[in-house]
Amino acid sequence: MNITPPSGPPPTDLDGQTVEPTVPTRASRPVNPSPSSQSVLLKLQPNLFKLGQVLDLVVAKMDRDNALLLLQNKFFDKDGQPLKLQFTVPRSQASEVGERITARVTQLQDNMPKLSVIATEKPQINLNNLIAQAQMKQQPLQQLLDGYAQVTSKVPANGVLPKEINDRIQTLWRALPESAQIQKANTLKHGIQNAGPFLESQMLKASLNEKAFFPATDTKTNLLRIAEAIRHQLQTPTSTTPSTSSTPSALTQNATQTASATKPPNLPPNVNIAPQQTKVDPDIPAPSVRHPVSMSTLTGDQILEVLLQQTEGSLQRTLTQQLQMLNNETARQQLIVELPIRNDQDGVDVFDLRIYPDQEQGSGAEQENDATSWTVMMSFNLDGLGPVRAQVSFANGQVSTNWWAEQAETVELFKNHIETLQSRLTHVGAEVDKLNCQHGLPKVQEAQIVAPYNDSYLDEQT
Repeated sequence: MNITPPSGPPPTDLDGQTVEPTVPTRASRPVNPSPSSQSVLLKLQPNLFKLGQVLDLVVAKMDRDNALLLLQNKFFDKDGQPLKLQFTVPRSQASEVGERITARVTQLQDNMPKLSVIATEKPQINLNNLIAQAQMKQQPLQQLLDGYAQVTSKVPANGVLPKEINDRIQTLWRALPESAQIQKANTLKHGIQNAGPFLESQMLKASLNEKAFFPATDTKTNLLRIAEAIRHQLQTPTSTTPSTSSTPSALTQNATQTASATKPPNLPPNVNIAPQQTKVDPDIPAPSVRHPVSMSTLTGDQILEVLLQQTEGSLQRTLTQQLQMLNNETARQQLIVELPIRNDQDGVDVFDLRIYPDQEQGSGAEQENDATSWTVMMSFNLDGLGPVRAQVSFANGQVSTNWWAEQAETVELFKNHIETLQSRLTHVGAEVDKLNCQHGLPKVQEAQIVAPYNDSYLDEQT
């Protein structure tokens, strides 16, 4: 019988472990295994396996106690039909989903093989390529939530959303923290945890009974449910599709508006645009532009098309944030998250956060004392304030802040309330180093440049 060798790059990490399967499947049943037996118990036709045969397995699923392995080699039953063989092993013998395990048949008893692991290989994922693909499709969360607010409160009666979609948007609204609540540390922590990028992490902890988790409170969960409801509505026969001969599609209108907003002005011949002299600090996120697509003249299906495009784009943005946090090898990983907060005007404001722990400090007990330092880069665009960027640093028990506002009136407003901010920081026990606010954009040399971001340290004091 021809043996199919493992494909792809040669596996590494030779460890000589023994695979100890416990739950065989596919036309098989256990036959009184003893504790000392470490055989893969599969009732199969004779001569299916041979001594010394190399098998290629992939970890397909993991739970608290076991790992499900799929056999990648091609085998056929007596009728010539392909066999898909799978079995479970103790979780300790597999490290993660996607891991490849190369094993050799070392014993055969009644056609039941005992496998010895000769090599393992972790899944090879090109995160940079995945990030680039997600970035091409991403759209700002702020524009999506502004669109939701528009269609649930401002669109005329003929554009009211179907009940299921409207209900799911209302569920999202109820899950978001309010501006008055976010001033409390626990509420802020809860809001960050449920902002979307940490959904899978929280689900894993819940599956291991480490932490209670309610998916309906998570932004990513709600966006997935909204997108599902919109797709279902667009696919139903009762959904009316506008005539493209007389009315341009909503997606085309959206693309046209976006292109026109970024298109450079028409210039006479031989006139060049001078290069930008000021280099804006790339570590501080840029505030979202708040110009939602007007829905008042769109049909019901066009509204759904726009919302679906924006929802899927925001989900790609969340995926980008998750991949960026994974694509980081620093000792203390950082957080990157967009935090949506309900305001007093029945809308939502999004705060784009980059939370960087100090990469230079020591480890162990040194990270637990007062020497812990953080730098928080953020941006937001609020009605009445306009685009604002900020850098907040906490080191050696001292807090310092730098604010950059694009509107001169906002700078004056901040300066008039700087003493109030200093008083509040002092009230919570923080020693204030400096509080600065200026007009314009942060230059590269004015802000600390730090490396890229995970939720491992979300429990530390903020």
